[in-house]
Amino acid sequence: MKDLGLPEFVNRLTPVVEVAWSSPASKPNQSSTQYLVGAGINYTATNYAVTVEALIPGNKQTGSHMGVIAQFHLYFDDLFPNSLGKPIVNWWQ
Repeated sequence: MKDLGLPEFVNRLTPVVEVAWSSPASKPNQSSTQYLVGAGINYTATNYAVTVEALIPGNKQTGSHMGVIAQFHLYFDDLFPNSLGKPIVNWWQ
């Protein structure tokens, strides 16, 4: 891996692309398979992570408007280093 000399903030960004689809499990029915594409960016800090994604309909059955989703993650090992942050096998020791 080569260091490009980018600022630390940029080095912590990760592109995210997700594809989700759902199909009816039983026949006969009138529903079609739905496709949804999520494209966004994730910022990972030392104690947390933030992700923002655009939700893009993949076909007519999924809808006609884009959406947005945001996630905020905290890490148990940083918040509770002596309890929930320890491996499960060490909880009762």
